[in-house]
Amino acid sequence: LPPLEDGLSPLLQLKNGGFLRSMSPDLFESSKSGGGSLIMQVSNPVVVPAEMGSDTMDILQGLASVGIERLSMQANKLMPLEDITGKTAQQVAWEGP
Repeated sequence: LPPLEDGLSPLLQLKNGGFLRSMSPDLFESSKSGGGSLIMQVSNPVVVPAEMGSDTMDILQGLASVGIERLSMQANKLMPLEDITGKTAQQVAWEGP
């Protein structure tokens, strides 16, 4: 994977324990934006209560059945993402975990 920015690795741990990682440019080589980069932010792994389901599809269907607003609230509660809007990868790295 390409580095997030010059002098950085492709994976960066955030303050909240989540991660920022670069994605393969091959995934969007036919994109019209040309020359852009793609990154993804992921939260810490979570353990969900047994009543939410026994496999991924059960859990996703249960979450989806409550509607978009409640789904967003539950996902943010279980897997919060850090707001990095407007920050460069270098600024995120300086803030560190």
